[in-house]
Amino acid sequence: MSQVKINDIFTVGLSGGFGNNTTFRHRKGKTYAFPKQQRGTPSAKQIAIREKFQAAADYAKATLMDPTVLAEYSAIAAQKQFKSPVFTAIIDYLSATKLSKISTEAFKGQVGFHLAIRLADNYKGKELFVSFANKDGTVMESGNASFTFGDDAWKYVTTGSYADIGGLKISVTVKDRIANIAVFEKVLNS
Repeated sequence: MSQVKINDIFTVGLSGGFGNNTTFRHRKGKTYAFPKQQRGTPSAKQIAIREKFQAAADYAKATLMDPTVLAEYSAIAAQKQFKSPVFTAIIDYLSATKLSKISTEAFKGQVGFHLAIRLADNYKGKELFVSFANKDGTVMESGNASFTFGDDAWKYVTTGSYADIGGLKISVTVKDRIANIAVFEKVLNS
């Protein structure tokens, strides 16, 4: 894009195509020249991206018909300062769930420890299941983590006591609103 600096008689307020190569647009008192986009057969990558965006738009349109889901996405949009629940649902569809951190620094194997689990986007998760397994893979405890709107992390309270936490594996399974499932694991050192 280039701005026309000298607005003489030929370019003042000019808008539209000029020849086969240039398009002019007039915005806020200024005239801009753009190269015309060449139309042709889209590449396989372009087709895949268009299909993904179409699927995201279809998801948003279908799910926001449910008043409960609409209220949920509206609250998330307000919290994240997004412009609309539709935009929020599309972003939700297009983004993958990512783990940011499982806070285990203060965990010494005690019962009632509040384990904080942070996702890159805490609102991305719909359900979060946590399990603790010992070195041989035997599950020692498991349960759902909770998330309160506005919190900075999901929370899981331990129910078991562990004399030795070395090799203890914490598995976090996240199910999002799209029904994608992501599994994250962390092995503790003693």
